[in-house]
Amino acid sequence: MKKYIAECIGTAAFAGNMAPIASLWVFIVGPLVGGALAAVTYKSLKK
Repeated sequence: MKKYIAECIGTAAFAGNMAPIASLWVFIVGPLVGGALAAVTYKSLKK
């Protein structure tokens, strides 16, 4: 398992099949959703 997003994207781009690219959305959407959830939680706890 690769731990850096650049390694994941590079491997998926040059793998030659669509399977790695199909699961790549998790590495892009996951941090965005986590950041949004953290911001909402912070704002609700700050009040």
